Amino acid sequence: MNRLKSQIKLYIPFAALALWMLMLHLSLDVGFNDDAAYAQALAQYNGNIFEYLKYRYFNINSRQIIDGAILCIIRHPTLWKLCDTAAAVLVSWCIAELLPGKRSAAKNWFVVLLVFLYPFDQMRSAGWIATTMNYLWVLAFGLFSLLVLKDIVRGKKPNIILSILSIPAILYAANQEQMCAVLLAVLGVFAVWLWIRDRRIYPIIAAHLSIVLLSIVHILTCPGGISRRAYETRWFPDFDKMSVFRKAELGFSSSLYEFVMGKSLSMSTQLGSADIINFIFAAFCILLAVSVYKNNRNMWVRAASLVPVVCTAVFGVFGTYIGTYVGWVSDVREAMTAYGTGISFSSIKSFVPDLILGLVCVGVCVSLWFAFKDKLWSLFMIFIAGLGLGTRILMGFSPTIWASQSRTFIFMYFAIIFCTAVMFAKLADGKDESNELCNADSGVQAG
Repeated sequence: MNRLKSQIKLYIPFAALALWMLMLHLSLDVGFNDDAAYAQALAQYNGNIFEYLKYRYFNINSRQIIDGAILCIIRHPTLWKLCDTAAAVLVSWCIAELLPGKRSAAKNWFVVLLVFLYPFDQMRSAGWIATTMNYLWVLAFGLFSLLVLKDIVRGKKPNIILSILSIPAILYAANQEQMCAVLLAVLGVFAVWLWIRDRRIYPIIAAHLSIVLLSIVHILTCPGGISRRAYETRWFPDFDKMSVFRKAELGFSSSLYEFVMGKSLSMSTQLGSADIINFIFAAFCILLAVSVYKNNRNMWVRAASLVPVVCTAVFGVFGTYIGTYVGWVSDVREAMTAYGTGISFSSIKSFVPDLILGLVCVGVCVSLWFAFKDKLWSLFMIFIAGLGLGTRILMGFSPTIWASQSRTFIFMYFAIIFCTAVMFAKLADGKDESNELCNADSGVQAG
């Protein structure tokens, strides 16, 4: 009976999230933007889904698996609302399953709280159904497919059922470009690490990597993706005139302004920017500093851990208020444009915004290194945080960086959520675990 009560307590947070998401979905209006286009698509092809997917392949993009799934569910909004609720819960559960130490209700509640803080309205930009199935579902299935790594890292045989289910999951997830890049990086790093540790290649990881590599080939050779690029420049007419440096700077600054400066610029500069308080990044910075103070007594290291906290507080959380009285703070917060922060080698002042953002990045990397006694965890967290940032920096090389609005931030948000949850788990356990990158008593047993 006590064991049953303990299990129920573990799943109450996810039940609460499911209830909240279901209530949220009941109030959503669907059928606009891309949702409307998908709903009418089959009528143009006499209900022949394969003909429509063929058209998309040769003229639009390489996301045939995702597009096919959307076409199957687009006329059933109630079914989508149930499935999308399940996707949000799946994301939370996967993150909780991948945390270090023993499973606990406190850890699960913390993960759910962080997911609560994610701005889900970012998933409405292209229509609720189309956007969530291209981003939230991709994230959910991508995380689920990575659960098979858990038992392998712990030296156990992968669960057979989980391994089988991971195949369709990764097929769906890898059909999206950003997630495909994430999966390639994660699987590639783990494959190399496990080869060094165990001197063997695990079949399930080899299968996953094969799927991801084939998906990359599919994405790069898709005629629709190539032809669409020329069409997409209409969203950013001057894009091809920008240098590689300008595009990289645009990706870097536009990504970090959302988190550090509290300026949501992804709705396009023509529509202006919105002041936000990024509670997720604030929580990340605070827990990062706490973790450093717990595990390191060096005064300079502790000072470095406060850099992200101070910068986020001055320019982000309290930025609007402080900027009213301190002009240069307001100037830094308003420096972002459609072309980046406007760095000019003839003006030292123009470098200030990026220098602040760079200082935050250095502070985060240094802090993550000293936040864990086990440096394997330090490297893993730096890798995940960098990977999350990288998924958004890549958008600087796409003319749709502003047209895509805020939906492309999801992978960066959840990379930060995962790192924050890991630090909380370490602090909650009261000790720094070994190199076990997963739960010690996972509910998924080895098969």
